[in-house]
Amino acid sequence: MEVAHSASQAQGDFLTWLQEEKHWELCELINDRLYVPVRFQMEKLLAEFHGIDLNKVEKERRALLDFLRNQK
Repeated sequence: MEVAHSASQAQGDFLTWLQEEKHWELCELINDRLYVPVRFQMEKLLAEFHGIDLNKVEKERRALLDFLRNQK
C-alpha cells in the first residue's frame, strides 16, 4: 500500500480536480446510447486500480492496533 500511496494520491487529486473544477463525471454507457453517471468512492476505485484489498488492509490495521494495545 505504501508503494501505491504517492501515485494514488496524485490520481485522486486529479480526479477530484476534474470533478470540482471542470465538472466532469465518470459515466458508463448503457445500451450503446445512454451515458449514466457512475457513483463511486474514490478510495475504493483507486485501491481496485492498484490491486489493494481494502478489507485485508483493515484487518491488518486492526491486528496491529490490538498488538500495540496488548504491549502495555
